[in-house]
Amino acid sequence: MAIRENTNSMSKRLIIHIGTHKTGTSSLQRLTTDVASQLLQEGISVIDYLKIPNRQDFIKEVKVEEKYINDLRAFLNNEIQISKKSNVFVLIWEGFSGNPRTNYSNRVPVLEMLYKSISSTVKLELVVFFRRQDQFIQSLFTQFKQEKDFSQSEQILKPFYHEGFDWHLYHDQLTKIFKNVPIHCFPYDSNFLIVKPIDKILDEILGSSTLQESNANKVVNVGMSPIALNLFEKISLKLNKQEAKYLRNLLQTKFNKGLLSDYSYLTNKDIKEWVELYRESNQKLIQSIWSHFKTYQPFTYGLESKTENADKIEEEIIIHLIREIEKLRLENSITLIQKLKQKVKRIIS
Repeated sequence: MAIRENTNSMSKRLIIHIGTHKTGTSSLQRLTTDVASQLLQEGISVIDYLKIPNRQDFIKEVKVEEKYINDLRAFLNNEIQISKKSNVFVLIWEGFSGNPRTNYSNRVPVLEMLYKSISSTVKLELVVFFRRQDQFIQSLFTQFKQEKDFSQSEQILKPFYHEGFDWHLYHDQLTKIFKNVPIHCFPYDSNFLIVKPIDKILDEILGSSTLQESNANKVVNVGMSPIALNLFEKISLKLNKQEAKYLRNLLQTKFNKGLLSDYSYLTNKDIKEWVELYRESNQKLIQSIWSHFKTYQPFTYGLESKTENADKIEEEIIIHLIREIEKLRLENSITLIQKLKQKVKRIIS
């Protein structure tokens, strides 16, 4: 494999945030899009991940495909060439970590395709976040349920070791594939991110302060609380895609688990099993790249039973939906109001 020369003489920096999934990438994508014009004034261009060619196929590919490499290279080169005033380019897409639905089993070919698509005339840097496996799995669980993939969601909670979720192995693969490329690696951990939020981290890498100073909404796609998610699963079976998305957004906004708080779908026994499965690997990761943390220990955990008052929360959800209906009525959205009224009746019954 050819070694990429990352020298200071290269004028264009390309910073690619490759995930992993469930580590705040949606929030950063939204935020960088919202403040793209301000970033441009600083010489920073945001590359729209939605325009990545073959995006849906790229993330699922299990072998290196020249077509995907060539298409992605042409896309990135064009994005860099058309922006004459920018010296820094940022692209955020967790799909470059592979397909989480297959436990990241295709991670290596996806990373190799990304590597081969980068022009040697740019200075490439990678950003990656890792989340403790039990929390990562629970976050995937909520995503699968919200996408109405109920069969896979139940399977994923069962403790198992898979090398796709071995973050130390992942980091080793990155350093071997992307030789001489700076890799900014961080723990997606509440104790760390409360002190240093993801927008501040990305700002420092970009050489900016725009993200931290922005008043744009920085929180999107926060997981639902267990009872809200259970209610969503029951109701969404009777809704079409658009209705289910609307309900999901309402519940995520009002009845989420809380930003940076732990999930509570696993039993304490299962959490212990998950932690033990990856303990040795995580310790190697901590010692090799996070040993400089003096007052903070990544991936620490404490077991705490959490309970919710189901009746009270379901009552609050119904009240919230009714108020949304009233708001829509005042906005003269008659058709949607009728649909929502029917759904609320089903909830109550």
